[in-house]
Amino acid sequence: MRAILRAGCLLALAACDSGKTDPNASGKEPPRPFAVEGNEAALRSDRGASQNAVSLLPDGLMITPGAEGGQVTILRFGETQEEVVAALSRDFGQPRFSENKECGAGPMQFADFGEIKANFSGGKFAGWLAEAGKGLKTGDGISPDMPFDEIEKFGAKRAVESTLEGEFDLTKAGGGSPMGGFADPDGKTRSLYAGTNCFFR
Repeated sequence: MRAILRAGCLLALAACDSGKTDPNASGKEPPRPFAVEGNEAALRSDRGASQNAVSLLPDGLMITPGAEGGQVTILRFGETQEEVVAALSRDFGQPRFSENKECGAGPMQFADFGEIKANFSGGKFAGWLAEAGKGLKTGDGISPDMPFDEIEKFGAKRAVESTLEGEFDLTKAGGGSPMGGFADPDGKTRSLYAGTNCFFR
């Protein structure tokens, strides 16, 4: 029954999007998560070999199977909320959902998995927020667990013009796409983020 309902939801979403134009997709459906080849051992985090590892990307998230022979899945910003929630739920369990209609970027919805929060705008994956102590890393090995002086070695700079206490910019380490985080005055990192978040500056 769930499979039938899921198929119906996907058909409904496709019908709603059919009237939109996307110059990057040549009129086709938005791109779905895709598999990439790579050194899976190097992509695993410290969450355990039996679990999937979720890597933090400046433009999305990457899920690397803990079991041998699996495929790496990338969830890019722009994927549908249904696809992203389904993929993350397989590893983190069901999230807590919330919404804020007064974000600077417009109304946003959030799926909080505890270890990471996925942000959505208009039903599309728009950003993420990862907190310290959760074992999540970027491809360069940057983690919310790292002291800020260690993150500085990757090019992080305090965002002096930000009105948010402790905010820093990690764009260079993210390969050119916006990426950042927050650290306490004593140098303890609190979180990393990328994409669109509901921050009030």
